[in-house]
Amino acid sequence: GIDFPSEGRVGKTAALGWIVANTEDGSEARNAAHWAAIDEAWYRKGRPYAQFDRLARHPNAIFRTWLTHPSFDRYWQNRVPVREQFARIDIPVLTTASYYASSAVAALYYFGEHLRRRPEADHTLLLGPNADVRTLDGSLAGVRGNPFDAVAQIDMRELRLQWFDHVFKGEPKPSPLKDRVNYELMGANQWRSAPSLAAMSNARLRLHLVAGPEAPGGLQRLAERAADAASALPIEQRVNLADRRDAAEAPVLNLVERQLPTRDALAFVSEPLPLPLEIAGLLSGTLDFVINKMDVDLNVTLYEQLASGEYLRLADPYEFRASYARDRVNRQLLRAGERQQLPFTSEQITSRRVAAGHRIVLLLGVNKRRDREINYGTGQDVKAESIADARVPLRIRWYDGSFVDLPVRSTASR
Repeated sequence: GIDFPSEGRVGKTAALGWIVANTEDGSEARNAAHWAAIDEAWYRKGRPYAQFDRLARHPNAIFRTWLTHPSFDRYWQNRVPVREQFARIDIPVLTTASYYASSAVAALYYFGEHLRRRPEADHTLLLGPNADVRTLDGSLAGVRGNPFDAVAQIDMRELRLQWFDHVFKGEPKPSPLKDRVNYELMGANQWRSAPSLAAMSNARLRLHLVAGPEAPGGLQRLAERAADAASALPIEQRVNLADRRDAAEAPVLNLVERQLPTRDALAFVSEPLPLPLEIAGLLSGTLDFVINKMDVDLNVTLYEQLASGEYLRLADPYEFRASYARDRVNRQLLRAGERQQLPFTSEQITSRRVAAGHRIVLLLGVNKRRDREINYGTGQDVKAESIADARVPLRIRWYDGSFVDLPVRSTASR
């Protein structure tokens, strides 16, 4: 209900494959190529998401039930701890989460809700590039083309056993579990600790989304100062939701790329940093825009542009349905044709020391991909929408009131 079968309330086609792999026999149930072909066929045809299981020739009552609960409603709330139920969880808990795994979304939700409802809870969080629950044995040297710092290459299985020894035998806590929140500061080769997620940073660096042809490569600008009112221009974005020429393209997974994946997205780049910058925590911000639809699925991704010119993804994209950005339970549609502001807080976390001379890059995109539910913006039930609802292209005008707040740890020298 938090990160699966949808993330940010955007449905993942992998949900059907997961059900089939766990309920049916046969090699195709776990064949990635088989499911990629199904994703592509569904995307090309532009069928409603409600028909995905039938098009895949795996009609499934569980999948269809999930689709009837797009919000975090009572159906999902009855299946996970909620509200005061967290206050009754009084056992020690160790949560491990990765900057590069969707499971971090749920991990942070459970960690945050547990402490909000039971502030004295014995709950410890470990964050790192490879600290995901799926790293059950040993350590990894890197992931998706990005090598880890040496200190991040820890044996997760051994760390968990040491934590159990601490809980049951009174042994010391394993390193690096020094406080409630423990995180690897990528790029610095250091483990850091903090009493809370909020305490990972002690300041916010506000960067405004500004139109600017003078930015490198024709990109838009991330600027510490908003544009002057007299010269502020909206940035036009147009996405043809009916265009399926990208159907054969697989989602970008590599964390280091020579070119930004700017299809259906705008890129904003900062000036070179005069000093190193420590980013640690959750990205947030406010989007100021006019849209010609009642809803849209967006994604926000943070990058560091390296001295080589390559782009390092600092965390996986934060994907979210605009109508649920304020409240994952109650849908609030956008107002087509009116200027409006939409605050957001990412559910993907990161921690990175960005080197002096490097740039911060923000990618702001519209979700239109073969492995995600397509939101055509009618304001109706998204699972029933189809490519027939895409006759009018999506148009967004991003205004100078748009900004992001980077969680940073400032120093006296900055």
